[in-house]
Amino acid sequence: VSTQSTWGRLSSYVCPWKMSQSGVKLDDEALKEFNALKLKKAYRWISFKISDDKHNIIIDQTAPPGSSWTSLTDALNGSGVVQPRYVAYDFDYDTPDGSRNKIVFICWIPDSGKVGDKMLYASSKAAIRTKLGGVGLEVQANSADDLVEKDIAVRCLKG
Repeated sequence: VSTQSTWGRLSSYVCPWKMSQSGVKLDDEALKEFNALKLKKAYRWISFKISDDKHNIIIDQTAPPGSSWTSLTDALNGSGVVQPRYVAYDFDYDTPDGSRNKIVFICWIPDSGKVGDKMLYASSKAAIRTKLGGVGLEVQANSADDLVEKDIAVRCLKG
């Protein structure tokens, strides 16, 4: 007779908290460049992707400090092949007390993407998000409607 309960034997198969994440890790160079965006204002935004071998989150694209919100939305939507990405954006917005700034983390997982890619990016989000300190707002975006600059500004104002 086994001393392990039936629940104990089955829980490793059915409990989500016992399942492993995707195993994808944030690349050291990607973290270094995020810190350059945050501390040195070296970029307006950085997009990250999961490497082809599916082991690391790496830099996909960067934009210089003067770049617009449109440069980001064009990069995410403009190629015709819409792929999931993570984005760190140095977002400027106005308040009644003057101009403010927040780092906005965007998890871009378009509805039109491949199911496997969407699952991989969703399950790997924690690997990047927990490493990026100083993020003021997190946005889950699944379509261009989720990436309206004015709506992001309103969310920044709310906290």
